[in-house]
Amino acid sequence: MMVNCPQTCDICKEAEEHYNQQEEEKRKSPTYEPDDSKVYTLTADTIDDFINEEGMVLIEFFAPWCGHCQQMAASYREAAHLLDQAHATGELKTLIKLAKFDDADVSGCFCCYQLLVFDRICAY
Repeated sequence: MMVNCPQTCDICKEAEEHYNQQEEEKRKSPTYEPDDSKVYTLTADTIDDFINEEGMVLIEFFAPWCGHCQQMAASYREAAHLLDQAHATGELKTLIKLAKFDDADVSGCFCCYQLLVFDRICAY
């Protein structure tokens, strides 16, 4: 956070504290992806390019508050890990990437993916 800030000031400290509090709240959600997760977290800026990459892509359109999405998060994460391992060992010839897109977060996103029903998985 301080990378772009040439000096430390009270505003920067407040912004950093606010950011850290938000991140801590996000980490409490079962839908939060830890750093070692093989599930890609997509945004409105990255989803189109990710879909157009080579290989098969499964994208879960989810909402953090959705009970079904929360229940499925650990299994989805495990599936992504198993697919990654199978591809690394040569058991799976085509790479299958699992990703997720928080379709409930519409901040600055006027994309066509906004769904009315969660949890939905689409193959690309």
